[in-house]
Order: sequence, then structure tokens, then C-alpha cells
Amino acid sequence: MKAYVITSTRIIILFTCLLFLSPHLYSQPSDGPKIDSTSPPFYIKTSLDKTFKQELFKNKFIIMDFWATWCAPCIASFPHFNNLVDIYSNNNKLIFATMAIEDKKKVETYLIRSKKVLKGFKLIDDSSKTINAFNINGIPHTVIIDNDRIVKWKGNPADLKKSTIDSILSKTYVWKMIDNKATPYFKEGVWDYVNNSKFKILIAKSTDTTKENKSSGGWSTNKDGDYGSIVYQRVNVFDLLAKITSLNKEARFKIDSSKADFKIDVFFYPRDFFGDIYKDKYLPGKPNTNLLIDLISKTFKFEVIFKEEIVNGYELILVDSIKLKNAETLHSNPNGTSHSSISDEVEGKIEIANHSLKTIITELESNLKVPLSYDLKSSKNYDFTLDVSNINGAKKQLAEYGLDLKETTNKPFEMVYIKFK
Repeated sequence: MKAYVITSTRIIILFTCLLFLSPHLYSQPSDGPKIDSTSPPFYIKTSLDKTFKQELFKNKFIIMDFWATWCAPCIASFPHFNNLVDIYSNNNKLIFATMAIEDKKKVETYLIRSKKVLKGFKLIDDSSKTINAFNINGIPHTVIIDNDRIVKWKGNPADLKKSTIDSILSKTYVWKMIDNKATPYFKEGVWDYVNNSKFKILIAKSTDTTKENKSSGGWSTNKDGDYGSIVYQRVNVFDLLAKITSLNKEARFKIDSSKADFKIDVFFYPRDFFGDIYKDKYLPGKPNTNLLIDLISKTFKFEVIFKEEIVNGYELILVDSIKLKNAETLHSNPNGTSHSSISDEVEGKIEIANHSLKTIITELESNLKVPLSYDLKSSKNYDFTLDVSNINGAKKQLAEYGLDLKETTNKPFEMVYIKFK
């Protein structure tokens, strides 16, 4: 396998044998009180339900889901949560509730504007006392507490099954433990190499050869949308290229499919050193992204060619500016940090919170697998629900935001050709 070390004047290719260990093993979530320990108290500032009184919790089993209007995965889990509420609607031992960690007005505005249905008691704690008491570090997050105030389950609401609830209600539930000793994905010597390298860049073929998608990673971008860093493990090489170019693999990439099905590991902290050399090599004004494309293609011996072609596709057009304005995000904070997120697809739909039209188009294209474009001039971010099951579903959902998809047969789209050497 190859790994790159970057110097100030040239690229030196080092042939390094990288030994990878198995992926991390996880035990019960480390945040919050442990399973079978006493639950901390709930601090409830207010509720959207006039009939709610905290005395209703007395001697009841409680399923509490923590969420926020800026959390797209939280919103995507609503249908599953609502379905569980319906299943147990006649069970007087059990109470379902959600707790938003924002002020009441924002939650009310979001639910009214989005027309989202959220069942169970809708509680508010914008002081975050409850979520802090449970030491919850990420949402969505659900906890189940039995009628003796003992924590019996916690995790992502999407993972909560009826069989689990039934076993807790019958007090036969046992949390299944897994060895908590996690091992680093890279061998220790590889981390030493990465940490001592001036620009901290490593690109290697992963030893994970399975078809299953086990990729994980994170990234940061600067104000120009160029990557300041990106770390990914066990990711398909062209899925990663599609991500960093914002061009959908199925819609825009022309690849020799017989050689394209392998995974890579990337540790990329370029420190903006090669700006002049790579400024416009592939994508205009994105030197770090262009450097990463170049290193990946050289490492795995293929050529990347960006070329505009006239192909059948769709264009996003504005139909009703008032409807679009009403979809402007509730989460913009020009004087500080703001939250943005995108959910996975659930039953043909994805949730988008506080993202630009460019990002929305990219998500549509990625899921519909057809080239999409837009000429709309907007610096705003939006909160959208996108139907990505098919074109007709997408058009129907977009109409709620004053948008439509118009089929095009004579519009040029940027295509990416991959040629292996």
C-alpha cells in the first residue's frame, strides 16, 4: 500500500505496509447513568400540552426522547416514535414523552410550519438541566425508566423495538454487554507516522473488503467550502470522491466498474500549503480538495477528468417565492455558531436543517441519481423535508416550498470520468 508524505517542494511516495486492526467494539453507551442505576430527576420548564402534569409520571414506565428542531435525525425518527405511541395507546402503565432543548416558541413555530406530527407529551427544557443531568452528549437520544425510577434502556430511538419495551414492562429485560475494550483502527506505528508528518496526510487502501458500508469519519470546511481537514475510514473510494466534489457518483461519474469497488482510509490535514499549485486544478478555488483528489488518484492509479456534457437531467426552478421564504431556517445565528444537520433516508424521506439550496440539490441528486442543476440566487439556508423515493415524490414535496423540478434535455452538466491506468 502507498502512503504520501508531503514536503514543501515535491511529493515523495513511501511504500508502507499498514496493518489494520478490527473495527471498534462498543458496549452500552458511556453517557449518562448506567443501565439499572437510578434515574436523575426531570427538570420540565413547560409543556406544549395543557393536560400535562409531572404527577402523571408517578409509578409509570417512562419513554423519554430528547430532540431539537435543528436535529434532522431527530425529526426523521418521529414516525417510528409515533408508531410506538400508537401501539401502546391503551397501556396505562407507560407514558411517552419528548423533551426539546429549545425555547417553547421556536418548537411551536417549527411544528406548525413543518406540519410535523409528534405524539406523546411534548415537554420543554431550554435550560438543558435534564439533558445535562443525564449527561447526554448527542441527540436523538431516548431513555426508558421503569416504575421504580431505574434506567432500563438508552440509545437512538430508531433502535428501540416493541420487543424491548415489552420485556422492560414485564421486568424481564437484560442489557446485553459487549467487551468494552476498544482497539484503535490504525496500528500504533501508523498513528506515530501521521502525527509526526508535517502535514498529517495519509491515504491507504483499507483491509476491509466487505460489501457492507461501515464507513465513518468527519471533516471541516472553510468559508469557501474547501476542505480544511477530512478523516474517513473504510469508505468506498468513489463515494469519497463524490462527497468531496459534491457530485453524485451514480448521476455524474463514469467509472470502470470492474475496478471501482474498494475501500480506502484517509487522514488529511493539508494546512493550506499548496494553494497556488492546486488552486483550480479540478474544482475552481478549492486547492485542498484538488490536492486530495490528486493524491487519491495517484495512489490508486487512475485519472480524473472533469468534463461538461449535455445530458438529460432536471433543473430546480422557483414557482412561489413566498413559500420558499417561509422555509428559511429557524436556526441561523449570524453572530455565533449555529446547528445544521441532514438525516439518513427513512421511508423515502430525508430531513434537512439549516442548509443551503446547493446542499439540498446535492442531497436530491445523490438520492434520485439523476443530474440536477439550479440558477436560483439565494444566500439563505432552509429547513426542508425531501421526498427522495422518486422524481414525482420529490416534485410533490418541493411544491410545498414553492419549488419544482423541470426536465432538461439540452443543459450541460459537469461529468467526472475515471480512467484506470
